[in-house]
Amino acid sequence: GTLTVLSSPQTITFDVLANKLSTDPVFNLTATSSAGLTVSYTSSNSNIARIVNGNQVEILNPGTVVITASQAGDANYAAAVPVSQSLTVINNPAPLISIVSNKGASVSKGETANLAASGAVTYQWSNSNGILSGQNTSTLTVRPNANTTYTVTGFNQFGRSSTQSFTLEVRADFQVLNIMNVLTPNGDGKNDTWIIENIDMYPNNLVKVFDRAGKSVFEMKGYNNTWDGTFKGNVLPEGSYYYIIDFGQGIGIRKGFISIIGQ
Repeated sequence: GTLTVLSSPQTITFDVLANKLSTDPVFNLTATSSAGLTVSYTSSNSNIARIVNGNQVEILNPGTVVITASQAGDANYAAAVPVSQSLTVINNPAPLISIVSNKGASVSKGETANLAASGAVTYQWSNSNGILSGQNTSTLTVRPNANTTYTVTGFNQFGRSSTQSFTLEVRADFQVLNIMNVLTPNGDGKNDTWIIENIDMYPNNLVKVFDRAGKSVFEMKGYNNTWDGTFKGNVLPEGSYYYIIDFGQGIGIRKGFISIIGQ
């Protein structure tokens, strides 16, 4: 008689493949044969994802592809029924970031500008000094005292990032240097101190105030809006006083009058 040796059957276990991003690295395929034999793989579209190194997938483009696991059998085992799983590759382009300033490309020294970024889901702002703490929204409010370049890193929903920069020029034109010309030091909380708006942008300033006779009644280096119209502890008489504001060497000088009233 004839002796017939039957090959043993085998099956392939091939789990569902999770979606991948177009930027994801090579990943391993982990199908197994019940016989313990090596499984081979094919891709239905090598332009989307191709098989490399026998059991790895290299992602090339977004789209959907079918990965098939096979085992051809050997002397002891019959070929397994191939098992296929669909692989979806999601496009993950870098976000295209833009920045718009509500004040254009330049501001007067002391002026505030809003920089609005768009094109991403989350944002992180920085300047030449590093990351700006707490500035993680699309809009950044800035008040630079010198030309400054601001950079935003934008992240899409998958965490991929790109950057964009915006340089804000600062003009020392004194356009927002508003000098209060009335002082009413009566303790009512209004005009009790002499306010020079944005004087903090000129930390090397020198402020001098004189009475009508030319006598110095106030002088301060680095004025910070604290003078309350007094001289040697006493409120000065009502009247008009002459001031000289030197903003620093080579920057400029402003002269004018301030009235003390309403004692």
